[in-house]
Amino acid sequence: NRYTLDEMIPILNKNENVKFFAVSNVESSDDLKEFLEKIPNKINIVPKIESPNAVLNIDEICNSLRSENRFVMLDHDDLFSNIIKNNENKDNFQMYIKKLDEYCEKNQISLLRTVGVVFSDDERRLTQYEK
Repeated sequence: NRYTLDEMIPILNKNENVKFFAVSNVESSDDLKEFLEKIPNKINIVPKIESPNAVLNIDEICNSLRSENRFVMLDHDDLFSNIIKNNENKDNFQMYIKKLDEYCEKNQISLLRTVGVVFSDDERRLTQYEK
């Protein structure tokens, strides 16, 4: 099913057990503005990092989050695909992951990584795509 953000707000308000709301394709804090304005404060917004631009703008993205405990999701597949699509050197993949990992570690942000199809903050390898 597909819902607009405005259709989701009553659902989020009605269901007290919803604690997180993930937002795909976040590349800057501008991509979060509408979500930050409309989603109830009790819900932790989790930006999904899928591109080199998102990694380069991670400080701005994380500083826009309103919750004390901050989370970001890293989509390894989309990041790698974006690098290839932009004709960027694929060797930069590990550099972007390392930059994101170091930023999150330094700023006490939980970095949820794809492990199979499950997001986890326990993964510490830079990548499983290349040896």
